Amino acid sequence: MSTEDGVRTIDRQQLLAERRASGWLPALAISQAVQQPEQQVIESLSVYGNPLEKDGGAFFRWNWVYEWAQTQFKIEGHEDYIRETAEGILPQAGGDWDRAVNAATQHTAKQWASEVVEAVLDING
Repeated sequence: MSTEDGVRTIDRQQLLAERRASGWLPALAISQAVQQPEQQVIESLSVYGNPLEKDGGAFFRWNWVYEWAQTQFKIEGHEDYIRETAEGILPQAGGDWDRAVNAATQHTAKQWASEVVEAVLDING
C-alpha cells in the first residue's frame, strides 16, 4: 500500500498474497462476500474459533470460513444446477434420485463455499 498525493492506493497483488499467506480473512470482506451484516458473520463464525483481532477488525481462518460458508448455502437460485448435476451422477448413485440430489447439493455447497473464500481473497480492504 502506498500513498501518492495523500491518496491511499492498494497493491491488489500484494494484498491477495498477504491474505493467502496469513490464512486469516477479514470479517468485513466475508460479510461483503455473503451479503450479511458484519456482526452477524462474526458471531456465526466464532463458533469455529476465536477471531484474530487486529487493525480494528476481526479475522477468521480461511478453513473456518470455508466450513461456515457451506452452512450458509441456500438452495434457492441453484435448483437447476443441482438438478443437472444430480442427473449427471444418477448412475453413480445407483439410480437413487434422493442420493444423487443430496450429493449434488453437497457438491454445490462446497463449490459455493470455495467461491466465497475466493471472493474474500479478492475484496479490497
